[in-house]
Amino acid sequence: MLPLFVSLAVIAMLSLYMVPKAEAALFPTIVRGFVWDSAGTPVEGADVSVSTIQGVTTRGTYTDTTDANGFYSVTFPGAEWDVGDTIKTTATFSGNQEDNETIAADAVVQWVNVTYTFEIPEFGSSLGLIAAGGMVGLVAVVVLVWRRK
Repeated sequence: MLPLFVSLAVIAMLSLYMVPKAEAALFPTIVRGFVWDSAGTPVEGADVSVSTIQGVTTRGTYTDTTDANGFYSVTFPGAEWDVGDTIKTTATFSGNQEDNETIAADAVVQWVNVTYTFEIPEFGSSLGLIAAGGMVGLVAVVVLVWRRK
């Protein structure tokens, strides 16, 4: 009975040391994505910060600014990421911040998109048009009241 118990204890101890660890990346990875508002409109000019995180340790952080299509792209060298790391992307636009994350896969290109939970008003959007029309109306009322005096 004792030899069986000792054998099981040895197998249990060995299995603890044989837990697979995160694979070391042998190549760079490119993290790409798009930043949109809730209406699906690309957010141009958003500052994007992308970090690779292993446990509680940030291994690397790179930044980019979105283009007219809301697109960004950063590259991490192989030494700054491993399969299984968290890839966290944070987009900042006009003081508003949104983020999204994924788990790093064994891939040359990885995608992380960020979507704001609200529509970002622009002059071309319906909300922007209503706001602009309201401001023009307010100015017209103020001018008419001022001229009557």
